[in-house]
Amino acid sequence: MQNGKSHDPGVHLAFVFRRQVLGRWAIAYANLLLQDAATRHVIQCVTSCEGLYVPANRNNMVRLFLDETDFEWLFFLDTDVLFETKQFHELYDAAVENHCDVLGGLYYNYQSDGCIYPTWLELAPDGTTRTCGARTGGIQNLAALGMGFTLINRRVLEAMREHYKNDPWSWFAHDLVKMPDGSMDRAGEDTTFCQRLREMGGFKIQGHSGIALGHDKHTVLTWEKFDYEQRVRSEMARPSVILPKQLPMSA
Repeated sequence: MQNGKSHDPGVHLAFVFRRQVLGRWAIAYANLLLQDAATRHVIQCVTSCEGLYVPANRNNMVRLFLDETDFEWLFFLDTDVLFETKQFHELYDAAVENHCDVLGGLYYNYQSDGCIYPTWLELAPDGTTRTCGARTGGIQNLAALGMGFTLINRRVLEAMREHYKNDPWSWFAHDLVKMPDGSMDRAGEDTTFCQRLREMGGFKIQGHSGIALGHDKHTVLTWEKFDYEQRVRSEMARPSVILPKQLPMSA
């Protein structure tokens, strides 16, 4: 219930694409729509937006969601995130049961050092954000997360539009953020969305680490690859034990 008005509890699915999508994503997407229609009837509407500039496209889909539908949830599904239908339903059920504001699944990406990291951030003691280090298997509070498999409640988007009404891009943009070294840089559109939401206050950004997804970056990045890489890096960081050279025995 928002401002005395009851909304349809259904989900509006939205995705951005660039001229074409991966075949395996298309199969997962088709399975999601078919299986949901045959069982749960959660997804009530689907929209897409083609173009290279992701923030503008995400904002366009938010406006359409708010102005032309009455659904409770907007679900962003990126075309390089690989998933199973049951993972969407697990995310939806968790969001509804826990009255979540923003709830996303867990997937991984490469960072500038070439290593795999989760697309989840937590707040550091100095107020900056850092890569989330814990995976509890359930719902976790976050500072930011990737939008590739994320449910956002209508009340969040309505509040942001009102709070940032003087900004034509009320939700997604490339705002300045403070980096761990103290410098300022432009954030990605999903980090900007989360930073603005934190600055507003009153809403939680959460992730469900029990919903681990694949992320197609020429190779599919998964929890298993991340875990393996972390264990290898941990082993490499251990100091080597150098045995003293055996001296010949004196005659």
